[in-house]
Amino acid sequence: MLGQPHRSGAIDLVPDHLKSRFTALMALPISEPCLPWRKAVCASVGGLKAIGYADNSDLLLVTSSQGRGVFDGRSGQRLARDDNPSFSEDMGNCQAEGIGPLAGKMIRMAGLAGGGLATWSDGWSLEVLPLSWPDEKILLFPKLKSLWDDRHALDGVAKIEVDVMRAFGFSPTGKSFAVASSSYVMIYALAEAET
Repeated sequence: MLGQPHRSGAIDLVPDHLKSRFTALMALPISEPCLPWRKAVCASVGGLKAIGYADNSDLLLVTSSQGRGVFDGRSGQRLARDDNPSFSEDMGNCQAEGIGPLAGKMIRMAGLAGGGLATWSDGWSLEVLPLSWPDEKILLFPKLKSLWDDRHALDGVAKIEVDVMRAFGFSPTGKSFAVASSSYVMIYALAEAET
């Protein structure tokens, strides 16, 4: 029952004062983020382990059981690929060695071993829809709206479906964000006029 809150009876797990908000969030349709966000890429990455943005940039390192890749978070373009599954990782500190434009740098990662990316940027926020496992959903809230503040309508809230979620979060610049599953990474970027 806990794993399927959208099924009957699971609403009983939600405190009374949050039930109406939870019901409204569960009823939101799956949707892509609205402007100013656009999907830059949805790239297949078998055995995805973790993702991490380089400091002060939109360059995203993706590690997997098949090696590493670097994506430009603004364009979605893959800038580098290394298919050697043996690379320098510091699982205790959630870091991995970069390649291509990130060569020689240790990048903070989020994924199987833990870690985390920024979930707030310039008023926008990313949240996991509570109790939605195993069909996990990420919610992107427009500026100054929040998950449980029912004073705000849910207009403009995007509900992104993710299977076997690994990590999600904004880049340090706030101009892109990534959502990673065990088999793909989706990268969203601000439209050029917003940068």
